[in-house]
Formats: sequence, structure tokens, C-alpha cells
Amino acid sequence: GTAGKSPHHRYSWFTMLGLIGSAFGDGFLELEAIGKDLFFLLGLGSFLVGHWFYVLAFSSEFVHDRRLLAAVVCYVYATGFVAILWPHLKPELRIPVLFYAATIATMLWSSTRRLRHPHTHALSQRRGVLGALLFVVSDSILAYDKFVTRLPQGKLMVMVTYYSAQFFIAL
Repeated sequence: GTAGKSPHHRYSWFTMLGLIGSAFGDGFLELEAIGKDLFFLLGLGSFLVGHWFYVLAFSSEFVHDRRLLAAVVCYVYATGFVAILWPHLKPELRIPVLFYAATIATMLWSSTRRLRHPHTHALSQRRGVLGALLFVVSDSILAYDKFVTRLPQGKLMVMVTYYSAQFFIAL
């Protein structure tokens, strides 16, 4: 387990588990053409698990500062984006998408709580926030492209921001 381990060790461990969750999500989304909603939901669930591992990673090295302004910004963005998606979502996808949006907002907010941690290098802290922010951008592009309207080069934009996010979180 991770109990009693250093914050850096816990960060590394939870980040690895987040990467594994994301890898499963990638695989399920590639199978989406076979089973549409089933594989989309399995992919969403895998990414959800991966993001909660990232929340745990960021929370293993956080300053006891709630960063309420950051929380407000993250959750207002998520709420606004879900409001844009809502009329375009099938009823059975609305609750999973809502829960996912709350999770990604929590992941971004938790990354900001790691800033100014006394035992974590400042560059690592900023890379974590950048990675979390890129994940929000990637998921926003993906959702808009999937549910609202196709974006020119949407898949390319998703891949660039998604793999950059993974890189900066894991770095």
C-alpha cells in the first residue's frame, strides 16, 4: 500500500495507476465503433477511475489551502460546459457525463492545491497543473466534437492535448 510512504512515492504510484486507467479508456474508445454507447461508457468509466487516481496523486502533496477561487473557476467551467452539451446528450449519457465533468473539475482543482508544497519542486507543481488543464481542454474538445458538432482536426487536437496532459502529469 501507499500508507507511510513519502508524498513523492504516493504521487508516482497514483500517477501510474491513473495512466493505466487512461490506457483502458483509450482501448475502450477505440472499440466504440463496435458497440457505440457501451464502449463509450466503459471508456468514460476507465478515464473516470484514472482521473480519481490523479486526484489522489495531486492530493498526496497538497498544501492545506483550499484554493477556493480555483475551485469556483473549475466547477463553474464544468457546469457551463455541461450546460452546452446537455441538449445534445442522449438521456442515458447525461448523468455519466455530469459525473465525469465534476471529476475532471476536481482533478484540475486538486492539481492547484499542490502548488507551493514545501517538499515538491515548483516546476513539478506547475507541470501537474498544466497537465490537468490540458486534460480539461482535451476532454472539452472531445465532448464538443462528439456531441455538439464536428470540429476540423478535432481528433488531432484531442490527441495532442491528451498526450501532452499525460506527459506533464507523469513528468
